[in-house]
Formats: sequence, C-alpha cells, structure tokens
Amino acid sequence: MKEKISDAKQELKDKYYQITATVIENQDVIDQETLSAGRFILATNVLSEKELSNEEMISKYKEQQSINFGFWILDFRLTPYLHIGA
Repeated sequence: MKEKISDAKQELKDKYYQITATVIENQDVIDQETLSAGRFILATNVLSEKELSNEEMISKYKEQQSINFGFWILDFRLTPYLHIGA
C-alpha cells in the first residue's frame, strides 16, 4: 500500500537550499575566552617520557574518564533513584 503524499508535502520535499557564509575571527573575544578558559594538571609518578609521553598520558586519562562514565551509566540504570546531596 503506497502512502499518498499531498502536493504541499511533496513540494517541501523537493526544495533544496544552499547556504554560503563567511567566518571572521573576533580576536578580542578569542583572547578574552582564552584568558578565562579552565586549566587542569595531570600528575604521574612516571618521570621518563620514554616510558610515558605527554600524549600517552592524556590518552590514558581520557580512556579512564570514558570507563568511569560507563560505570556511572551502569550504576544510574541499576539505581531506582538518584541520590542528591550528601
């Protein structure tokens, strides 16, 4: 059974749009946001970059965060209510 499409709906389906834009950096806003951006420090007891490079350390940190988030989702789904407060 084929659904009959009204002329108005068919006309909307047949329209295509093309958008052209120009992006201009506002350096004042970029500088202000950069100054207010947060920072974080990763510390390790592995002092040799041959054992653990900066890129590897950040990668392992991000992997840990995704694992922790996965456990939070699992815990959230198993818990009948969300504990708020202490």
